[in-house]
Amino acid sequence: FALRDLGLRNAQTGVLAYNLGAVSYRLERYRDGLPPLLEAEKTYAENYGLDSTKNLLPIRKLASTYEALGNWPEAERYSVRAIEIIEAKQGRTAHEITEILMELTQITQHLGEAKRMRSYANRALYNMHQGEDSNALAIGHAYISLTTAEIMLGDALAANKSLDRAIEIYESQMPPEDPRLLRLYAFAADTFDKTGRPESARKY
Repeated sequence: FALRDLGLRNAQTGVLAYNLGAVSYRLERYRDGLPPLLEAEKTYAENYGLDSTKNLLPIRKLASTYEALGNWPEAERYSVRAIEIIEAKQGRTAHEITEILMELTQITQHLGEAKRMRSYANRALYNMHQGEDSNALAIGHAYISLTTAEIMLGDALAANKSLDRAIEIYESQMPPEDPRLLRLYAFAADTFDKTGRPESARKY
């Protein structure tokens, strides 16, 4: 009815298309959600301009939908587009950009793109150090992503350094029995075994 009464590119039609896609996403019907979200993206851009922050709503949801579908190239493309829009309005270190950068480390790991994964992790770390406690768990998680990228690139020295920092942060923030810390120890044991530190591997 909205399409008939308002027209394909009416702003309200765009909102309704987004809502339909968002409901499909919530119901985990990701393929059903794609067409209305793509229509919403076009309609938002036509009504508000390509670089409007209002476009972030369908763009971010499309990135999440493509990620859920395992379409990593499109998930990366939409995530990068979101960063471009936010950066133009808020600068390179906006908190929302940092969140997207961390999502991009996971996306590029699935793509096997270690150099881009390392770049996203380093940029996230830079942003975090501008405003967060240097021992925040988010920073520890970013160091784990950086470690993974460096292992993929065969840089054992850098991987060991990043992992040592991640362990230091996690141990300062968590009780010894925390399952997240135990998972990190398992990751560390495997990593140190691969990077030529057998004593550290046995320790963890």
